[in-house]
Amino acid sequence: MNAVAVNEEDSDIALFLDHAGWLSPRLPDPSWLGVLAWVGGRLEPETAKLLRRRLPIETSEQVAAEQAVVRRLSAGISSLQRRVRVVETPERSVDWPRSWADALTHPPSVYHAAETRPQPDLPLLSALSSLAWSWSRLLRSFGWRPEHQTRAEQLEQARRAWRELGPRPYGSSEERKLLRLDRPAALAIRMAQQFWSQRFSHVESQGTLRRMAGWLREDDASNTDTLLELTSVVSIARAATLAPPEDHVGGEPWMLDALTTTSHKYPAMRLRAGDLICRLGKGIPSAPNGDRLQDRIGPVLDGLGLRSTGNQPDIVLAFHRASQPGRFVIALADAKRNKKGDGTDYLRASVEVAMVYLVSYGHGLRASLGAEAQAQFASAMLPGVTLFCRQGAGLYEGKKPLDAEEQVAFWRTAGDQGSRLPVVAAFDLAHFGPRLGDWSAPVLSAWLGCLGRQAIQFLKEA
Repeated sequence: MNAVAVNEEDSDIALFLDHAGWLSPRLPDPSWLGVLAWVGGRLEPETAKLLRRRLPIETSEQVAAEQAVVRRLSAGISSLQRRVRVVETPERSVDWPRSWADALTHPPSVYHAAETRPQPDLPLLSALSSLAWSWSRLLRSFGWRPEHQTRAEQLEQARRAWRELGPRPYGSSEERKLLRLDRPAALAIRMAQQFWSQRFSHVESQGTLRRMAGWLREDDASNTDTLLELTSVVSIARAATLAPPEDHVGGEPWMLDALTTTSHKYPAMRLRAGDLICRLGKGIPSAPNGDRLQDRIGPVLDGLGLRSTGNQPDIVLAFHRASQPGRFVIALADAKRNKKGDGTDYLRASVEVAMVYLVSYGHGLRASLGAEAQAQFASAMLPGVTLFCRQGAGLYEGKKPLDAEEQVAFWRTAGDQGSRLPVVAAFDLAHFGPRLGDWSAPVLSAWLGCLGRQAIQFLKEA
């Protein structure tokens, strides 16, 4: 594998920036603002509360810009566009040079007539729709007043007629066009964007995203692992799309089917390999229809008079077949920024948390533990929990870690004719961190291929 391209201290931020560049053009708003909106949707409420004071969603300039976008999307925007039509009778608008040049007979029997009519300016509407998506998602994620949700609803309603247009960032060319068509709206949007740039102390997207990553890493000091969680889930999706044929599932390559959903608390990515769908979600695992799985530890706490909030893994991989959505199976993952020392103590505690997840949601993994003292943990999906760590841990008894090629080979063969799959697995930045040159994570590709093959096998047996 390629060597890590940056020093250890900045490797998580470098990975975030690399993934943001991959993520941005795939979002409804392909800009740094769109990345911020996507990130905001995945934050825990406590983290969102810490970050919202840094965002200018309360300024009068922001409110005015939102109103301008709502007004323009609701009323539509038209610009004069030239259209050529074919007529049989000469008229004043005939393009004579083209008519003679294209004529099959002389004089021409049909004529090309040009006309200028107002038409919807679809590129500009697309850019405004993308901007409305970002602002509405930011209000949903960081807003704390009822009026913030009302503003989000207004933006969502206004873009509804145009949301099928392709994503397009609102930039200088779009501003120049809007200045000609609706100068007050263009100036209102410009003022709001200036506030966003000032708040991040950067105008260009790379510096803005680096500032945002720094804020998230500050929050990681409280062990919320926010930045590592974000990079981990994007690493899974990106590694899936880069998987070689050996790691395809049922001979089908993984495709990124969707980046956002609106039917769950947190936005989810959706991967697809033929008929198999893998939803990369967060929090309490749920069925494809949205029904949450019961946390089996919850009733124990309730019985003792303790409030149960439910265990919520950072990443939930839920597999089902598109042709059979009623049956599904899950695997879980957690981000653990075990930066202190050699990482062993935090990693050991993380494994214990993983085992709690297996008790809480083992029914989603179709797992069981025999009554015999030596009985092995059995599950339709192994590893049942995968940990994404900042660093590896020391190995006991002089054991040597597998190199990248050996790990890829392990995930491609284990469980069938190879070694037994682990109940809990762990990766660190050596497996999915930033690289010199183009990013890749062949170990993650092989790991996901292994999970996908197990899911296919389980769902076939239904």
